[in-house]
Amino acid sequence: MPTLKLSVMNDAQNVCLQRQLQHVQQQTTHYQVDKYQTSSYSSSSEFFSNKHSVKKQLTRQFRFDYEGIPYQCPLQKPLNRNSFSEIKNSTSKTFSNTTENFDTALLKNNSANNMSSGINLSNNGSTECLIDGNIKKKCLSLRSIDLHSVNSLHIKERVRINVSGQIFEARSNILNRHPSTLLGNRGKWEKFYDEERNEIFFDRHRPSFEAIFFYYQFGGLVRRPYQVPNEIFLEELLFYELEEDVIEEYKKSEGYSVDEIILPNNPTMRYIWNLFEYPETSKTAFAIAVLSVIMTVVSIVLFCIETLPKFSQSHCVEDEAPNFLDPFFVIETTCTLWFTIELAARFLSCPNKLEFWKDLKNIVDFTAIIPYYVTLANVLSTMSCSSAKSSASLSFLRVIRLIRIFKLTKHSVGLQILLLTFKASLEGLGLFLVALVVSLLVFSSAIYYAELGNPNSQMDSIPDAFWWAIITMTTVGYGDKVPVGVEGKLIGAACAITGVLTLAIPVPIITGHFNRFYAHKTGRGRHI
Repeated sequence: MPTLKLSVMNDAQNVCLQRQLQHVQQQTTHYQVDKYQTSSYSSSSEFFSNKHSVKKQLTRQFRFDYEGIPYQCPLQKPLNRNSFSEIKNSTSKTFSNTTENFDTALLKNNSANNMSSGINLSNNGSTECLIDGNIKKKCLSLRSIDLHSVNSLHIKERVRINVSGQIFEARSNILNRHPSTLLGNRGKWEKFYDEERNEIFFDRHRPSFEAIFFYYQFGGLVRRPYQVPNEIFLEELLFYELEEDVIEEYKKSEGYSVDEIILPNNPTMRYIWNLFEYPETSKTAFAIAVLSVIMTVVSIVLFCIETLPKFSQSHCVEDEAPNFLDPFFVIETTCTLWFTIELAARFLSCPNKLEFWKDLKNIVDFTAIIPYYVTLANVLSTMSCSSAKSSASLSFLRVIRLIRIFKLTKHSVGLQILLLTFKASLEGLGLFLVALVVSLLVFSSAIYYAELGNPNSQMDSIPDAFWWAIITMTTVGYGDKVPVGVEGKLIGAACAITGVLTLAIPVPIITGHFNRFYAHKTGRGRHI
């Protein structure tokens, strides 16, 4: 098991230690010790033969956090042979008292933090020197702390992480914010610890780890780098064992389907449910899906063609009685019956009736078949098709049939990508609408007052100028309303330029979301 060692040397470092111990006796102090290994020496010749390397280590080695400020004790005065012998001779007399004072102070600190349990603080058996404020020349004193004890004490040590050659450093208290993750749990990352290099080594994807490192530093925020594919980044999140709710939230933001598939318990109901809900389960289910798409397309085409003048009167005979043999009526009835059977079969076989009506696709299917039955009931009750054609409410119901086109999203990946794109872009579209409304009010008011004194003005009021402002900002320009004065034309030019800039607001947002969902749905993301 690797250990951390506290090292103290000469006058300057003794002052540092004394101040530290005094502070510990008064209030809680967290010690921060770098994991630099060093050793004691049994003879002065051995020590001074390694003097330069020891001095280099000790100038970096003893550091502590005093009142939240990192402090380092430098090595100012090198030892000489006389001071080494002098201190070695007096070690046996005074070292025990110094050790007792140090242990007492440290235990007081631990007790104040309610973390005294699990501490393994002991003499390493090789201490040669003492620490005492009355002696001017000091030498090396080594104490060992087990890594597990350091973890329980929440010592803010620096953790060095090597990811495929790229070095990252973080304080342990930052990583410990997420104890269930790989880096937040010492017991999990110990198998990746390299004692020789004093670092944790991962042979993993480096660009992904930069985002994961950001997650530890800034409160659990996960943001995938643009150049990293979804699949690779998700694999890295699972490797570093990030919290389950964080991974699920990331999946939702990236368009992953996280809905649990629930099947009916009854074998017959399960078979029917798979036929109408999951086309990939069998050839029969695939054929039913194809038939459903054909019926949807035929219904939409029929809705458009029947409005042609030469077909608009075919629903009625000469006395305006309904013509039930009309080809349009027969085709529409056939399509509607198929949609009714499909919806009923899916509802009866679904495992959860309440969740069934919470699905937007099912609401669309139900709404799309209502106009046919309402219109049919009206025709049968009056035995006349003229009232059905003249009724504004029934005409509106027939228009509702167009929402049937959204049934195609179930079988079209492209439409699914579009819907997901617009759903994810709602925030950006909201910003666009706000900018559009503000510009609309400003320019419609400006053009009205600019044209107010002109007898040929076409802007009768500010609401009347709304139409002109919208058409100008969207660069459509019908020309039915135009400014006639110089001031009005200048305002019109400014309105057109502002409209172009306003329309550019949602473009990068929508494009970014579309590329992300397209790469995920089709598997054509960039891999590096």
